[in-house]
Amino acid sequence: MDTLIETHRRELSKAVEFPPHHGPLLRRLAERHRLAVVSNFDYTPTAIGILKQAGVADLFEAIVVSAEVGWRKPRREIFDVALTELGVRPAEALFVGDRADIDVVGAQDIGMPVAWINRAAEPLPDGIALPSYEIRDLAELEKILDPAMRASSRSVPASQEGERSDRRHDRPS
Repeated sequence: MDTLIETHRRELSKAVEFPPHHGPLLRRLAERHRLAVVSNFDYTPTAIGILKQAGVADLFEAIVVSAEVGWRKPRREIFDVALTELGVRPAEALFVGDRADIDVVGAQDIGMPVAWINRAAEPLPDGIALPSYEIRDLAELEKILDPAMRASSRSVPASQEGERSDRRHDRPS
């Protein structure tokens, strides 16, 4: 059984993409912000192993994995576990995720600002409210969180969508 689990972990880890620039970015962010991971992984050792392999596991004050807590995003409970571990209220945090249906919706449902990583510039699915921010890459997060960089940021709050020149949230009528 251990061999099967280890094989599953190893193969799943191969499928996860961790861009090289994310490590240095997360290190810079961890110097100024408290970081946590909220993941819908079905096997906690795999999730933690991926973070360790990338050399970033120690940067997170909380690593909350659905397999361990019994709830998956967008359920409020998984977000609450992370917020409790950090000792912050939803309005004091920023959730960052790449799935509008679970990350954006889940964070919004508990009153947490959210940055949606929309790599492919997909339209926001119908019925989902605009996220606080929309970014193409995690690297844009630094501009959102660092006031000194905010003035030059191309990642603007989604509420300012009308001022943007792209069509990120356009939907057919």
